[in-house]
Amino acid sequence: MVTRWNQASTGSASRKTGLFNLFPLKVIQEVITLTVFTLCAVFVFKSDTLRWNHLVGFALLIAAVYVIFRKW
Repeated sequence: MVTRWNQASTGSASRKTGLFNLFPLKVIQEVITLTVFTLCAVFVFKSDTLRWNHLVGFALLIAAVYVIFRKW
């Protein structure tokens, strides 16, 4: 435990955080943020309608998650 804390504090640890590295974490963050924003915009604020181009965009985000997490 002390060794791991010491690596993190000195910056000698790798860029991997837990199970994921930085790129998959960023993709997960974007998908969650856009999903929450869309649900709030459509159902809470009722400021916009969900159209086909939004659904295509979400499908592409799901495809991005698949590509990022697939072991090639």
